[in-house]
Amino acid sequence: MSCLPGTPRRRAYPLLAQPTRYRWRLAETEDAEEALPPHFPAVPASYVTAFAEQTTQDICTLDEISRREDTQALRRWLHKLTGGLSVLEPSMFLYECQELASSLEATDHWDDLADFVAVIRQDLIELQSLLEKRAVV
Repeated sequence: MSCLPGTPRRRAYPLLAQPTRYRWRLAETEDAEEALPPHFPAVPASYVTAFAEQTTQDICTLDEISRREDTQALRRWLHKLTGGLSVLEPSMFLYECQELASSLEATDHWDDLADFVAVIRQDLIELQSLLEKRAVV
């Protein structure tokens, strides 16, 4: 697809593994590494195909928003994305999206947001790749 150039980043830890419920809570562990949620949420097998298709649409939509540098459209798109992610387990990706939403509250200047938007886009590409691999299996 023309809106999906680029190679996904690789992470040093497993992604889309089965969730370990509440593993991320600081009160339950002393290990700082264990205190963090996974980068991406675990997606139930029955939803993998739908999430992969939606992620493709999200990347294309984000590309169009970025081309226009439209912060209002970004705000609406981000609200939809975080809503979908919030029905899954907590994840660092969800927290990144929430942080971008907070940044949008502080500024409407695209230049202040462009780097953060690029990170979200790369994460979406990586998530899509992982979901597509799971959908084939």
